[in-house]
Amino acid sequence: MTGRSCSHAAAERSRQRLPDGGHGALVSTRPDLEPGMARAEQTSTSSALIDPNAETQYLQEWLRQGGSGCLFAQNRAQRPDEPIYASVAMDLADLRSIEAVDELQRALLAALSRDAALIHLRAPTTAAELASALVAFGRSEHWYLAAGSLSDDPDHVLIKLRWPVPGTFVSSEVLGFADLESVPPTRRAPTTTLMLRTALPSKPHPTVHLAQMPYLDHEDDRIDFYWQGTRSARKALTPDAFHEAAQAPITYRLPKQAWEAARKFPDR
Repeated sequence: MTGRSCSHAAAERSRQRLPDGGHGALVSTRPDLEPGMARAEQTSTSSALIDPNAETQYLQEWLRQGGSGCLFAQNRAQRPDEPIYASVAMDLADLRSIEAVDELQRALLAALSRDAALIHLRAPTTAAELASALVAFGRSEHWYLAAGSLSDDPDHVLIKLRWPVPGTFVSSEVLGFADLESVPPTRRAPTTTLMLRTALPSKPHPTVHLAQMPYLDHEDDRIDFYWQGTRSARKALTPDAFHEAAQAPITYRLPKQAWEAARKFPDR
């Protein structure tokens, strides 16, 4: 594998106003980052090879630049030599295979001792491809999925994906990231990634989520500052139309047409 690390490859940042009314973020796009990124060796048998380490670098750079609006995530992304995530990758087409989903389950079981896990899907990804992938997750015994819509946003669906932690009554709320206009700006990353907490909550609770990540040493004395900064940044980045979709329990906001087509033709 060749190339510089992502932390040295970020292109010049520029603040751009998003067409949906958001304030934009100081982030580089995937095309901006690609020239300096390490690449996976491509083979003649697979043109869609996914390197989880490279995908994690893309995501970390986006987080480091404040793309998600979360100061805690921004701080952790600045420490690439102290990984807190277990990173795995899945090709979108593989999700139709029971064996591949079972293999993913084994990878997540191995990550139970880590703070969180990243599941990278092939990117760039279309809304139709992502909808099909989520339908596949919903058909697996290892996952729980629910979809609903808002009365004032009939053209989109809000997807909730959960991973029941094996051997417990706890389910992990999954955050979804993708470079799609239908997702909130705070989830519009250069990778198509599912992020979930794999460690159990410190106190009995039916769900576990990323806000329960342990604080870093230098954060302990300034918790209020980091939370206030996070709330302010997310508010500035999130137009009113995305308010509900940007909430932590929501995994993705997708076009209703793409979602219904994926449900109707799950194996397409």
